[in-house]
Amino acid sequence: MQVPYRIAPTPARGGPGSKGLFATAPIPKGTLIWDISKAKVQLIPLDEAEIMCAAIDARGEFHNMHDIFQYSYFNHSGHMVDITSDDGRYFNHCSEPNTCEGRQYARIHKERSVSANSSTTGTDTEFSTDMSTDDEHKHDRDSDEESDKYDTNSSYALRDIAEGEELLSDYGCFGTEPEWYLRLLNKHNVPTDYY
Repeated sequence: MQVPYRIAPTPARGGPGSKGLFATAPIPKGTLIWDISKAKVQLIPLDEAEIMCAAIDARGEFHNMHDIFQYSYFNHSGHMVDITSDDGRYFNHCSEPNTCEGRQYARIHKERSVSANSSTTGTDTEFSTDMSTDDEHKHDRDSDEESDKYDTNSSYALRDIAEGEELLSDYGCFGTEPEWYLRLLNKHNVPTDYY
C-alpha cells in the first residue's frame, strides 16, 4: 500500500470476521494507492493457474488454500493475481468505488479533459467506470500519452478520500475469471457473487 491505512472489521460488508482497508489520512484524487510492483503478489499465467488449481483440488487440499481462490483474480493480461500475502486483499467491493485501476483512471481522466474543453462541467458520478466498451476505444487509449502514466494493475484514488473512509474497488473492473475457475469456486462454495 502506498498510502497510510489501517485494517479494521467490516461486518456490515461481509459478515462476522470481514475486514477492510481504511484511510488514516486524507488521500487526494489521483494518488497511487496500491502499486502492484511493490505489493506481495504472485502473478501466475493462465495455464499454470489451471494446473495449480486442479492439483490442489485433486489432493483435497482446497480447504487449506481457500484464501488463494477467494483473494485472487484474473487481470486483463490473463494472469491470476494471488494477493493472499498482501494487504490489498482487504479491498472490499463497491459498485460506486473510491479507487480504480490505472487503465480505468486514465480513461476517466481523458473523459474529464474532453468534457472540460467543451465547457461541460460534471461530477465524479457522471463518468462511467464500466470497462465493457473498453476495446471499442483501444486505438484512442493506446495513442493517449496520458494512459502511460497509470499502471493498469495498480489502484488510484478516483476522488478525494477522507481520513477514516474505507477504500473500495469495483471488482468487476479487474478482469474476467475463466469458466473453469468459476466452476471450481462454485464447487467449493467460494463466493462469486461479489460484483
